[in-house]
Amino acid sequence: MRYLHSIIICTIVLHVLLAGIGFACSCQPPDEPLIAFEKSSVVFVGKVIGKNLVVEGGQRNFDYRFQVLRQFKSPTKDELVVRSGSSGGGLCGYPFAEGEEYLIYAVGSETPYTGICTRTRKLENAVGDLQIIDSVDEK
Repeated sequence: MRYLHSIIICTIVLHVLLAGIGFACSCQPPDEPLIAFEKSSVVFVGKVIGKNLVVEGGQRNFDYRFQVLRQFKSPTKDELVVRSGSSGGGLCGYPFAEGEEYLIYAVGSETPYTGICTRTRKLENAVGDLQIIDSVDEK
């Protein structure tokens, strides 16, 4: 009986302690490249050249500054700032690394947003996407 009582108390304590912890980011599989391209307002290949923390309403996001290497769908600029949430701990932000190159799919106009639930990926993993985007771009 004492064993059962201990289990119940431990369960209650764990529920109280874990009540404030958020759940992991949950995504549907990303759209196919053409659908993702159509849904995105900004699509480009860029190299991360800077990162700034932005806190709004208690939410931590990062503004990543990219050197634009190739533009497919976006304003014509040499640099673009894209916002993404914090990554890790169940948040949906994309874990960009400074100096790395990416194919970015983002939505929004003033400060476009991307995250792990989009088709955004490292450039080395985007060969298939680039072939599809290039074939559409040529038509």
